[in-house]
Amino acid sequence: MKLKTLLFALTAIIALTACSKDDPQPSKGVSSGKESEIYYNTLDRATRAFQNSDYDEAEKLIERAASLSPGLPMAYYMQGMMLSHRNKPLKAGKQFEKALKRSTLAEKERLISEIDSITGYFSDETVEAEFERGVNLLDKNKNNDAMIIFETLLAKFPYNVELLHNTGRAVSEKNSKKAIDYFEKALLIHPAHKASIESLITVYTELNLEKKLIPLLETAIEYYGERPELVQSLALNLLNRGDAEKALVLFENSIAKYPDIKENYFFAGKVYYSLNKKELSLKRLTTFVKKAKNDEEQLSSVSEANDIIDELKQKSL
Repeated sequence: MKLKTLLFALTAIIALTACSKDDPQPSKGVSSGKESEIYYNTLDRATRAFQNSDYDEAEKLIERAASLSPGLPMAYYMQGMMLSHRNKPLKAGKQFEKALKRSTLAEKERLISEIDSITGYFSDETVEAEFERGVNLLDKNKNNDAMIIFETLLAKFPYNVELLHNTGRAVSEKNSKKAIDYFEKALLIHPAHKASIESLITVYTELNLEKKLIPLLETAIEYYGERPELVQSLALNLLNRGDAEKALVLFENSIAKYPDIKENYFFAGKVYYSLNKKELSLKRLTTFVKKAKNDEEQLSSVSEANDIIDELKQKSL
């Protein structure tokens, strides 16, 4: 990565640390006022040292900041950036993960954007153009032609997450397991790489890799928030594993946050039915039928819900 790009990222860090000081929802491990001041001053000194090309001093100061306030994210992010600069992308990925796990959702959004630019960057415009040519071929379903380009680029840039992800896309139709290797490698370098997370969710689901899918969905929710489709997918997979109570909590939380999503009433109603909680099952399924009765895509579910409702009503007589 070119020095000017890292300096741009460091400029962003200065803005990020300033935002963190005034964030109404500060980082999870926020320190006392004095400790926080020392922490950010140390990171400011590290930034200046880096800008002056004194990388050893910058690294020492970043490590000092991390030891002062191990619950705050920015020192870990800067460690990750330094390791990326020193061509140690896998070690950098571990530090990025530490930073993300210590961040609020708003901070995660900013950090993920910065990590995107660090881990998916091509310094050479010719290389960037060749990569884009491969992506265009892939988008036209010319996977073999795209793969020739990607494999050539991978020989020189084996840790570029955008290249890894698109190589995984190129092989996914013929070799899902090989695609998984590319997607998982991308996440070792950039733990919150959105496209790789989404691709892995798809492949894990297709291959019924439940043991890998559930932790991945939990990670996606941690990094990107409780998006309804992620929560629903997690709940359904927990339900398939037999964790009905955990699944029910997720369905009910989604109903509270997203009351217009019809399917959650149906799933919650069925879980209550399986747990022999008749009144709650009847309540959720009746609501589902009211909301979905004119939805052609839900006809089968509405029919099933009505059958359960009739059975519950018969039993209550």
